[in-house]
Amino acid sequence: LLVAAALALPALALAAPGALTAVQDRFLSIRQYGSDDSVRTRTVETRAVLRKVRERPVTGWGLGDEVGYGYPWLTTPPSDTPFTHNGYLWMAWKLGIPGAVLLLLLIGAAVASRAPPGLGLLDTGVRHGAQAGLVLTLMVCVMFPSFRAFAITTALGVLLALCVMGGGRTRTTPAGR
Repeated sequence: LLVAAALALPALALAAPGALTAVQDRFLSIRQYGSDDSVRTRTVETRAVLRKVRERPVTGWGLGDEVGYGYPWLTTPPSDTPFTHNGYLWMAWKLGIPGAVLLLLLIGAAVASRAPPGLGLLDTGVRHGAQAGLVLTLMVCVMFPSFRAFAITTALGVLLALCVMGGGRTRTTPAGR
């Protein structure tokens, strides 16, 4: 995980510098957990979502569910939201623990899969890039609810397909041509 993070951080800095700054700010705020409203609000959010997970751990609540909580110290009244900052917690809440585990196992199998023999250099590079993309998605899920975004469904499908793709047929030229 540390090696993946060390490799992913420079790529993230180039591809999305704003996201890297947000991750840095979130990690730095951990030291100030006693006085930081961000940490306090995330704690309230996490507890509310965990209550929902405990109520329906197997089936989850479905993608349209919302959770309600407020921040009395900020004089914010309770409200409902479909959002939580932790992507893994979001999966357990929406899909249930078995659904979240199955999705993570599918992604893990795709990341760990080996290329079939005879796969060309380009196909191998694409496959490794897709596997790196899945690892990066899993890392980002700790701080951002990546799986919540509708567009990620397509991206995950493409990355998973690229990870498990077989070798294509090579074009052969008939003898004598």
